Amino acid sequence: MADDSDGMEMGTPPPISRSLEIALGDQEVVTIDLDSLDQSTDDVIAVLQDARCRVLIWTQLASEYWRRGWLESAQKITNAAVEFFKLERDRESLAPVYLLLANIQIDSSRAAPKMKLESAQLDVLGNALLKDVYLSEATALMNHAGAFQSSADLSFLTRGIHQLARHSTINEALSTFQDILQVKPTNVVALHGKARILYMQRKYRDSLQIYQRILRLSPQARPDPRIGIGLCLWQLGEKQKA
Repeated sequence: MADDSDGMEMGTPPPISRSLEIALGDQEVVTIDLDSLDQSTDDVIAVLQDARCRVLIWTQLASEYWRRGWLESAQKITNAAVEFFKLERDRESLAPVYLLLANIQIDSSRAAPKMKLESAQLDVLGNALLKDVYLSEATALMNHAGAFQSSADLSFLTRGIHQLARHSTINEALSTFQDILQVKPTNVVALHGKARILYMQRKYRDSLQIYQRILRLSPQARPDPRIGIGLCLWQLGEKQKA
């Protein structure tokens, strides 16, 4: 079994309801089927704007695009949300949108190159952004969110995920996730983060125990904790169980 730990992504479980009903005025209701989305976002954004949806609907839809790997589409919705809530002068709703944008930037950084070659003949990356560019943008977005009232849990989780994206701040990420778990021991995202770090530190037995706990708490969690369990078992020499 290959070591896929760096490919594991932080995420949240899919929403329970697979459709959203959005009221347009008193007479019309638009139903958005989350299982039938495509990458185009223009119509979705128009509905959200016309219905003057609250921030939870904006972020739920953007997260659904993100979960499918459509990062550009997710970013379009969150950028539109920023403009919408600025026009509405709704400062409180901006914080979760900025934090979602930060998470999308962090996710984008995972596939980004760390450096480009100086020679144009050798460099085939073209205009691809570097990992540090995405992470710097995520930092700026987190700072924007910090200027508004926001959920402490969401802010701390985003900080931990950001720290985890840089190998130089792995210990800080572990401390952040542990702080979250002291307050809420069942936070699945923080458990995922801690399990991944312990795996990277080759503490496979400890990592295995946390992945098994995630499976008990949230069998449908994403990323699938069974992947982490299999990787840990493999590293522990229990290849039949893996």
